[in-house]
Amino acid sequence: MTLRKEIEEYLGIAKPAKVRQSYPMINSEAPTHWRKTLKLWGIVVLVYVVLSFIGGIAVGIIGRVWP
Repeated sequence: MTLRKEIEEYLGIAKPAKVRQSYPMINSEAPTHWRKTLKLWGIVVLVYVVLSFIGGIAVGIIGRVWP
């Protein structure tokens, strides 16, 4: 008998736990709600960057025109 089996019997472990993925995979892709969340965050970041860029241009123009 191996040491592992002796320890399992001593601890009362019938069989070791199965290792599985923590989330379901469909065609090796992340779940749909993850993709939707990432898409939403991407849109939020893109809108923030574009609005910051436009705001910077506006402040630059106002700074040149305003005495």
